[in-house]
Amino acid sequence: ISLLTLHFPPQNIVPISLYISIEFTRLVQAAYIWGDDDMKGNHRRTTARSWNLSDDLGQIEYIFSDKTGTLTQNAMIFRQCSIAGKVYIGDEQTTGSEKTNGGYLPDKPLSSSSSSGAESSNVNSPTDGQDGTNGDDGAKVKLAEQVLAPFHDSQIDADLAKRDSEQARGIYNFFMNLALCHTVLTSEEDGMISYKAQSPDEAALVQAAADVGFIFLGRDKDTLRVQTPHGDDVVEFQLLNVLEFTSARKRMSVVIRKVSEGPGQDDLILLTKGADNVIFERLAPSNDELKRQTDKHLEDFANEGLRTLCLAWKPLDEEVYEDWDRRYHEATTLIDNREEEIERVSDELERGLNLLGATAIEDKLQDGVPEAIADLKRAGIKVGRETDAFDSRSHSLTGSWPADLGRYWR
Repeated sequence: ISLLTLHFPPQNIVPISLYISIEFTRLVQAAYIWGDDDMKGNHRRTTARSWNLSDDLGQIEYIFSDKTGTLTQNAMIFRQCSIAGKVYIGDEQTTGSEKTNGGYLPDKPLSSSSSSGAESSNVNSPTDGQDGTNGDDGAKVKLAEQVLAPFHDSQIDADLAKRDSEQARGIYNFFMNLALCHTVLTSEEDGMISYKAQSPDEAALVQAAADVGFIFLGRDKDTLRVQTPHGDDVVEFQLLNVLEFTSARKRMSVVIRKVSEGPGQDDLILLTKGADNVIFERLAPSNDELKRQTDKHLEDFANEGLRTLCLAWKPLDEEVYEDWDRRYHEATTLIDNREEEIERVSDELERGLNLLGATAIEDKLQDGVPEAIADLKRAGIKVGRETDAFDSRSHSLTGSWPADLGRYWR
């Protein structure tokens, strides 16, 4: 037995010469990593801090990454929007804004050349204003910290000025949704309004509404105050319910009542925003044509790597709302199955919606991300990212990357 053991040693014994050869090879590979000019970052060479680095890298085939805050800076720019079937791409550079200590006066639309006597049962018709313009003494808004630049589109100003047109009403309702359907808080800094939001997306949406002239002035208990671009008069709404956003719901809604005097006073309104697939399946049948147009615009936005969101609304009957509000309150007081019951009751109200349009926001990339993705592809590594809670189009990995990253994913 001893003789057989001598001639057939255990297989886990490695000759010392082979071990030395392997370690020397790893040393040479680490030297190649250090000397590779293409692997420099911030003018510093890459140091292999582990002998096994080359072995570990050789086993990587897929990398999955979160996008927001990892690949991106969490710094938003409101780029485009689709309103009533028409796309507004924004001006190349914001003009006409009075910059003052980091704040500015939102651009005002042109004076209306049409009558202002029409009435509407929408969120607020463009006839709520009096003089058709917003004076230079309007509220000043400080650019939100998470927003890189204000939004301006001269075509929106021109369409909004035609206050009796359907497109003007669509624009008005669209930006009133952005100005009211959120949980943003306001504060005053250096005599200017400053927005504080839980997410950079929400800050960008409220900021965009303010840029167009629909300035959210703040909340006083349950009263929401908005200044519109059609006059210095402040429009007030009573906030009745907030159906909060969750990763399962992929939407948020608010129930409001207009308390200001004028057309639509005391009207009950439901405002909703969320992922396109969630909003689309809750639309009224009369929205089919607008849904088709908006869906095409959403595809274009996604192909450009923009984060998309859909907006909708519907008027509420007083008796129907009171019955729903009673059942919703009962659901919030349950001990067992509370979340499921709240979702069931909320879903009942969020049906038969009227589509307003969609938004498209760019989340700026971290420095060097496109180059890093390109290098990983050259190394034969495939890169994917997790989906966004709001944007259902992120399920398409190719279409979900920012424009300058999409070409690197295959």
